[in-house]
Amino acid sequence: MNLMGSRLIHLSAAMIGYLKTGVPLIEWDGSKLLLSNAGDDIGIYIIIPKIATYFGISLERAVTSFFLALLIIPMLCAVIGFCCVYKKTSERIVAIAAILLLTRFAYSIGDVYLGFSAAALMLIPWGIVIRESENFKTSTFFGVLSGMIAGFFHYIRSFSGIGTLLCILVLMISSRTHSKKNKMGFVLAILFGYFVPYYYFNAQYQEAKVYEREILNQTGSVAEKHPLWHPLYLGFGFLNLKNKRNIRYDDAFGLETARATNPSVVYCSNEYEEILRGEVLSIIKNEWAFLILTLFAKLGILIFYLLKFTNIGLLAAFFYRKSWVIDVAFFLGMGWNSIFPLLAIPLHEYSLGFIACATLWSITSINHALSELNLSNFQFIKEKQFSLK
Repeated sequence: MNLMGSRLIHLSAAMIGYLKTGVPLIEWDGSKLLLSNAGDDIGIYIIIPKIATYFGISLERAVTSFFLALLIIPMLCAVIGFCCVYKKTSERIVAIAAILLLTRFAYSIGDVYLGFSAAALMLIPWGIVIRESENFKTSTFFGVLSGMIAGFFHYIRSFSGIGTLLCILVLMISSRTHSKKNKMGFVLAILFGYFVPYYYFNAQYQEAKVYEREILNQTGSVAEKHPLWHPLYLGFGFLNLKNKRNIRYDDAFGLETARATNPSVVYCSNEYEEILRGEVLSIIKNEWAFLILTLFAKLGILIFYLLKFTNIGLLAAFFYRKSWVIDVAFFLGMGWNSIFPLLAIPLHEYSLGFIACATLWSITSINHALSELNLSNFQFIKEKQFSLK
């Protein structure tokens, strides 16, 4: 399972730093120890070195094992969950086939982007199961677990679990089988669960900060939030048409732009972000045609993904209407997961959360159509038998 080059470089340095110090997020650059500047998706730099150390395996094997787990465990969770939802063989075949295809597609993408598909596969099918349960303890436990899983994946890839949480929140809050007490307990349980990985990863980060300050006598820092204006600005490099500034989607181009204003600016620092913020606002103010063309071009790609990954599920949803609440829940998840592709660039990896939600929605649409067809066939046979009598 491959990682992007920069992430693998930082992970290798973090592994050596962890072996030397026993402290996460401390890197060895070949000559000295320093606090990692890998960015905000710090989860892999904390977890994978610990896996390698605990099991006594190589970094490469730890990377492969970790990301294979992000494929296999969510796939199994989704299969078991949908088998609990659907009892007929035909419906289970539809669900399992779609899950396997989505997992194969996610495998081709790999990297930290697996957080998007993993969160959706692990939680949404079980959200549908729990929606029909009336047990307060069961729904509360699922709420805590959902918050923990979504929070964990947030540190693997920023905000990768939020769309999934929005989807299952709508499913639960709209449920007629749950009391207001159950629904409120579920919301509070999610918040509590989300706090657990936040507390753990923040504690790891603070440990690294203390080591940096007290042992290394340095004052660097790891980015604590995802850069906003950097991807927004580079996202205008999606089109060449009317691209007067010749923007290209390349991290180096963002740095070139910022250093044209301040040659000493640090990559993704507050000053760096402020410079690119000015560039983005200038485009919004002065280049409306370019802005609109870019947004609609990206939207077109997402519509293509919707058609591709829902395929006959889209037709099934149109001709065999299910509860509108189900559609709202899934489209809310897809909507959240479309924000980054629309603002930055709609590559497969950035759109994996959107694709995962679309695929799972397609499963529910197709199987609802199958159940409606089976019911109508059953009624037709009963009517035919009655008329023969």
